[in-house]
Amino acid sequence: MKSWMTSLTLVAMAALVTACASGGESETAQTTEMGSAGRVPDTSRMAARPAAQDQEQMAVRDSILPEWESTIEPTQGYGVNGEAALRALPGNRTFVSVELSDGNPGDQLPWHVHVGTCGSGGSVYGDPSAYPVMTVGADGSAHAEATISKSLAAGDEYYINIHKSPSEMQTIVACGGVKSK
Repeated sequence: MKSWMTSLTLVAMAALVTACASGGESETAQTTEMGSAGRVPDTSRMAARPAAQDQEQMAVRDSILPEWESTIEPTQGYGVNGEAALRALPGNRTFVSVELSDGNPGDQLPWHVHVGTCGSGGSVYGDPSAYPVMTVGADGSAHAEATISKSLAAGDEYYINIHKSPSEMQTIVACGGVKSK
């Protein structure tokens, strides 16, 4: 029994090596007959099918999940401005990406999505620690991304605040209302 299993294992390994070496060009490379033990599938073709199916599923999902955007404008005489893109994610989550320009190099800018409209003092949407502080680069730009463990509700109002610094959270240097795309 042991020598039969060893032979079967060697035949299977040889079939896989042959399949990989030929790139799946021939029927022999796709599968190898092994008597009553069955067939050894060409694993390279099996791997390609789920990837194509995943891409199809992602395209369908992406066409269904809502998206929002925001134009972030300076407040109180500050020059920081930019844009944000928001997208619903499966599992009751929201992905947010913020791009800023015209900031002061080296500035640390906290930011959050809030409930309500600019200037309303609405609460932070989701866990405040989910929003990483942005650091303004030498060219005056900053970028940050966050995944919030809540979905934006259709019909509710939201906005994005950019705060002056971690120690001056009460000072808002830019704000933008969130609207559906």
